[in-house]
This record gives sequence, C-alpha cells and structure tokens, in this order.
Amino acid sequence: MSNSSLKLPPPLGYRKDIPLYYPKTEAEIKADNYEIYNPNVLRSCRNFYEGNYGKVLLEEVSKYLPTGNDQNIVELGCGSGYLLGNIARNNPDFRCFGFDYSYQMLKMAAQVFRNKKLGNSAIQALQNGMADMEIPNQNLSNIEFALSDACMTPLPDQSVDFCFSCFLWDRVADPNKLLEEKLRVLKPQGRIMIISPFNYLGSEGWKTWYPIDKIISKIEDRGLKIIHRRNFNIEEMLDLRRNRVVWEVESLVFEKY
Repeated sequence: MSNSSLKLPPPLGYRKDIPLYYPKTEAEIKADNYEIYNPNVLRSCRNFYEGNYGKVLLEEVSKYLPTGNDQNIVELGCGSGYLLGNIARNNPDFRCFGFDYSYQMLKMAAQVFRNKKLGNSAIQALQNGMADMEIPNQNLSNIEFALSDACMTPLPDQSVDFCFSCFLWDRVADPNKLLEEKLRVLKPQGRIMIISPFNYLGSEGWKTWYPIDKIISKIEDRGLKIIHRRNFNIEEMLDLRRNRVVWEVESLVFEKY
C-alpha cells in the first residue's frame, strides 16, 4: 500500500461532519469531561493556541518527523488539533490523521483546520477566568479528524510512518493496549513518539510503568530502539491571574526495525 492510497474505512456514522469510529454510550459521554463545552475544552484550546505551551510541544514533535514527501502521520489524542494541524500546514505533502475520544475537541480541531469559511474562530472564555481569543481558520486538504478509541483505530496494519501522542499515555486505562495499537499500525522503520508527564491515574499504572526505564525496556523488547529521550517542564495556565500547573514531562522516540 502506498502512502497516497491510505484511506479510512467507512465510519459507523457522523456527528455533524466528524466521522465516528467508536460507539460511545450515554454513560461514556456523561463521564467524559471533554464531551461538553466546558472549561476543560476552553483551557486546552487556550494552552495550545496562545503562549508557549503549544509551541514547545510542536517544536519537540517536529524534530522527529520523517523526511521526504508522502508520509502518513497520526496523532492519537489530537484534542483541539493544534499539533497535527500545524504539522499538516507545514508539510503539505504529508497525509495527517487525528483521532480523539471527545467530539467537542474534534469539533474545535475541524473548525480551525478544516473550515471552508475562512476567518476567525472565537473562543469566549472570560466566564471561566481566561481571556477571550480568536484563532484564524484554515482549510487544509491533507488532514482528517475522527472520533475513535486511541487503542482501537480504523487504520490498516503497517500503514503509518509516524505515530505520536502528547499527554495521553497516562490517561488511558491500559497503556499496553495503546502501545499495541501503535505497533500494529506502524510501518517497518516507522517511529512512535510519546510525550507525557507519566502521572498515572491509578496504582496499576505506577506498578507496571514506573520508573520510565520500564517503558523503554518493554518497548525495546517489542522490536523498537529508542533514538531520543528528553526531560523538560511545561506550564499549563489556569486563569488570567497566571495560576498554573507545571508538568515535568518526558519525550521518548522509538524507531521500528
């Protein structure tokens, strides 16, 4: 299969213009903090689209993108689309696919990067203690967004050149399933990238995947080699008063051989 022929299969359905590849139940929708347009969605957009938060992450990811044209790039947990959208804009010959579990985040991503109505998308967040802002719309032909479980995407086997995720590894119920999915879709000589604070939600994550050397060992046991590791801090702004959370994150890049 050539890169240019990579297409997603027909979805289960659509919500507005967003393809749906995971049938979320009413209970799952209610349990998802990003499924309603609330301060979490607004804060995520502002953190990425204003200030250094998104710029720092984009610079880190961009260093390890594959070279050459006609590459298939996938972001799992793409959120409001800042990282993948800018990669698609900067690399018009790449084919980019963004998957997220939350419709409201994908709605924002599509509004900014797949919008036929050029202009600005308004983010009205002052009621949540954050300044209002406007994001310029774009209409990129080389990017697609879809709702999917990150551990079970509709991508074909060995179809992806570069698969990355930011702040997702420690949020999924079972990181091993996320790893298996990345390995399934990755081509030989392809790369996976994990950027995360590795701040697990439950004790099982800490037992299985901490310290980070455990992650490296488990991934290398699966036929990949680590080619990059970096530790750095990133600030998540909470409000206009500059209350913030400082995350210590690790960036890991592995190559399949």
